[in-house]
Formats: sequence, structure tokens, C-alpha cells
Amino acid sequence: MSKAVAEKILKVMMAIDYLKKDGNVQYGSTRYSYLSEEKVTSCIREAMRDAGLVIVPVGMEVISEKDIQVKSGTSVKTLIKVNYLFVYTDTGESIEASALGEGMDV
Repeated sequence: MSKAVAEKILKVMMAIDYLKKDGNVQYGSTRYSYLSEEKVTSCIREAMRDAGLVIVPVGMEVISEKDIQVKSGTSVKTLIKVNYLFVYTDTGESIEASALGEGMDV
């Protein structure tokens, strides 16, 4: 693991305080608040830029795809794993990380 990259990630974490939910969804009897992708991206982008840190996607793997039943018929639910490199721009040092994502086409 690169100590320089870990220090830059810590700098980003220290620069970003708690992110408060900024959106609401209401339909029927359903009501909930959420944190928007736009707010997350704008806050993280600035802190990463100041730290000289970039994230580069380096690969994606489909973990599972399955048909599921929904009210109007069949839908496809997909689980993926995306690999990223956190790169410190001054030295080119990097750390690899993975994230899972899930989506459904209705």
C-alpha cells in the first residue's frame, strides 16, 4: 500500500464533513430523504483536486444477473464489481479499491 496515497485519502476525508441529505422522494404513501449524487460528487471532487488525487476506473465484472418478477412482468437485476485506482498525481503512486453496484431494468 502506498503511504502517500493513503495520506491523500485521509486529507480528503478530513476536508469533507458529514454530508446532509438534500433531496426528498414522495409518491403514494412512500416518503424518504436521500443524499444526491450531485452533492457527493461536487464535495468530493473539490477535496480530491486540492489533494492531487484522482480516481480511475480500471475494470468491471458482472457478479450476477437474474430475472426477477415485478408487477408488470419480468425484470433483470444485475450486481457488478468495479475496480478503481486512487492515483496521487505528483508521484503516480496508487491504491486499488473495489466497489459493488446493483441495478435493475424494469
